[in-house]
Amino acid sequence: LAGRLPLRRQAMIFNGAISLIVTLMLILLVFGFISAPLSVVLLVLLLVPYVIVSGLKPSQMKRWRLPAAARTFLTEAFASTRQASGENKAAMPKSWSWAWMGGAALIVIIVTCMGMVRSAIVLSDAWGLNKTVLGVLVLAFFTGIPDVITAVKLALDGRGVAVMSEALNSNTLNIVFGICVPATVLGLGTLAGPTIFSVWWLLGITVINLFLLYCMNGFTRMSGALSVGLYVVFASVVIGWRAI
Repeated sequence: LAGRLPLRRQAMIFNGAISLIVTLMLILLVFGFISAPLSVVLLVLLLVPYVIVSGLKPSQMKRWRLPAAARTFLTEAFASTRQASGENKAAMPKSWSWAWMGGAALIVIIVTCMGMVRSAIVLSDAWGLNKTVLGVLVLAFFTGIPDVITAVKLALDGRGVAVMSEALNSNTLNIVFGICVPATVLGLGTLAGPTIFSVWWLLGITVINLFLLYCMNGFTRMSGALSVGLYVVFASVVIGWRAI
């Protein structure tokens, strides 16, 4: 929809590395190398510093006793984020009304997603839809609608770094609160073949997209079409798997 969205490689490397580490932790959890509570602890230890560092200003980083190369890398990564996010700053005056609107929108999103999940489960039972297909395709598709709307708006505004961060961190939060935390409370249970396949596909498609972002210095229509095509292949495999 938006065409080319340029990105600095420092921002790609920093955000992409965090996303890959989270995905690798998911694989370790799925195959039993680490427990669910340990995965939550490790992810918290990773993501809390990530959030704190992401919120620092370049002037604050200069006070850190880091090697010059590392300090320059972090400054460039976050400078690109702030440059992108500051383009429309004049059009967004500071006001607490935005916080109230954001909070209300968040509540609406949560309630509607809960309604979609409940409706999908009821209909899947009535229609005899396989639970793996339900979770991997149907629920993931409908609950991802808010992410798509947000990403499209950011892309049309030319905010490539925000698009990348929104996509990667949305996926990270899905792993933390959609898999690791529930597994800690309820257990992971027995995983079906398509579910394990989905985990490996997640790692593969993440690596491919990050590689394309790095080589092309951002998003392009070709890389976007390839990513969509890979998802179509994934969906076809999952559906075909259940049909065999």
